[in-house]
Amino acid sequence: MVAQTRAAIDRYAAAGGRVREVVVEGAGRSVRLERPEEFLAALVETLDGA
Repeated sequence: MVAQTRAAIDRYAAAGGRVREVVVEGAGRSVRLERPEEFLAALVETLDGA
């Protein structure tokens, strides 16, 4: 699944899409549930930069 997601993101970026990867230490598949504060901070920062 990681390889498929990475390939889709790479195609999107190659087509001119903007990509920002954020690594949240200690989080697994559901970062928004496991680490909601960090997720929200990264989301707001990304939206503010859009």
